Amino acid sequence: MRRPSPVATRSAFPNLKRPSPLIAPKSRTIGAKRVLDVGTKPTNGIRPTVRDDHLRHRPGPRRTSRYVAGNLVCYTRTLTFWVGHEIDGPGNASCRSPLSCDVVGSTPLYERIGDDAALQQVSDCLDTMREIVAKHGGDFIYSKGDDILSLFESPEMALRAVCQISHQLTKGPLSARIGLHFGAVIRARGAIFGDVVNVTARLSTTANPGEVLISQSFCEALSPRSRKGLRLLDKMALKGKQEFFDVYTLWSDDGAPGTQITSHGATTDRRSVLPRQIHLVIRYRDQLRSCRNGESVTIGRSAECDIIVERPWVSRRHAAFTILNGRARLLERSSSGTFVSMGLGHEVFVRREDIIVFGSGVISPGVKSALDEAQLLHYEIVSD
Repeated sequence: MRRPSPVATRSAFPNLKRPSPLIAPKSRTIGAKRVLDVGTKPTNGIRPTVRDDHLRHRPGPRRTSRYVAGNLVCYTRTLTFWVGHEIDGPGNASCRSPLSCDVVGSTPLYERIGDDAALQQVSDCLDTMREIVAKHGGDFIYSKGDDILSLFESPEMALRAVCQISHQLTKGPLSARIGLHFGAVIRARGAIFGDVVNVTARLSTTANPGEVLISQSFCEALSPRSRKGLRLLDKMALKGKQEFFDVYTLWSDDGAPGTQITSHGATTDRRSVLPRQIHLVIRYRDQLRSCRNGESVTIGRSAECDIIVERPWVSRRHAAFTILNGRARLLERSSSGTFVSMGLGHEVFVRREDIIVFGSGVISPGVKSALDEAQLLHYEIVSD
């Protein structure tokens, strides 16, 4: 049979593009496997080749199939490879310690000394932290803005790195908020994932500038000698987590005790005082919702909200009530703002900010509560 000319082939198949020597694979995920569909091309007796060196994981079985499309003999080659994850369990000696550092103080530095000089100082600070991490055996994972995420196999080495970073940053205008945790970590695609990583980030964002917040599991993984350098700070509720965490911090360099927490003139230990248990009830017309600690009630024009207020001046996701650490909060996220009344004659306007609410009151999204078109939502805090 006479081989068709390229012109005849293109006219018979107008949508057929000229193949390139290397076919870029398209991938799809099936269960625990990722499948690469290489595609087809006119072979002229030569099967398509695919570079395998970009696959970082163990190759699986390969399958090549042949079929006829018109006058073309085409081949489809599928490569299957297993997506590898390095998973460390709680009982495994190889559990890891994520370290999250958030550099603070860069904004006023840019305003004070200018962009170029400030950028140089911030870059030097980040480079110094990376050098300290590497010196103590840590793996640098990534840097995003002024944040650095690293991973240590040994909690002892992570603690030494943190101590050196804290000491180093006392010499300049920048400081850091640092979080340390310990537990199961998933490593994949050059990054780390899992609840341990999320908690580490929460500890970092909760810390004050120049402060290190350390989890209970990290403390327990240390040697008795290293634990002496830590002190139990408090029980804390971290954003997005329902349970309370025992949080530790470093003793000051001069060995001075931390700030004492007092109540009614007497020194108390807040670690033994759990936040009071409350729930929040919100009512709008015939809609009634409630939430407890760690839960939230969303308000807005969207059908996805818990309480729907269908008015054009109400944002799709206008605001939310939540309870965290025994306190009720209004999280305002709208464009038009919200008027909040927590007492007779006391109405405040909030927009894109969080406030603590007390007792009972009324909120009016977008317009003052005294206006006829106002949509009033009543809330009440009830002790359990």
